[in-house]
Amino acid sequence: MLRALTGSGPAAREIAVTARKIDAEPGWRTYNAINDGEWTLQHAGTAAEPELYHTAADPAQHSNVIAGHVEEAERLHARYLDYLGQLGCTEEQIESRRPRSRSSPAGRSGRGR
Repeated sequence: MLRALTGSGPAAREIAVTARKIDAEPGWRTYNAINDGEWTLQHAGTAAEPELYHTAADPAQHSNVIAGHVEEAERLHARYLDYLGQLGCTEEQIESRRPRSRSSPAGRSGRGR
């Protein structure tokens, strides 16, 4: 902890990820939150519509702004997939978290709740 506080430790991560156990049995819904300090993407694959929050301006995450910021959602989702690769996840594990379509982070229209 002291190394992190004094800056003598490893650099801080660029994103924080909250996700279900990576090796969950097939068929389980996978809900993820990807946060870069300014934006948070709530992503559930094909189980639910993705949501994007500008956490710097809306820390309580009341306003889903994905319709107006699809590029931010795509950027965060790509960073999430890269992060899984860095962790050594199998291609099968990563593939289950890819969108069906490349048009949005979940292969959907980008509509919010």
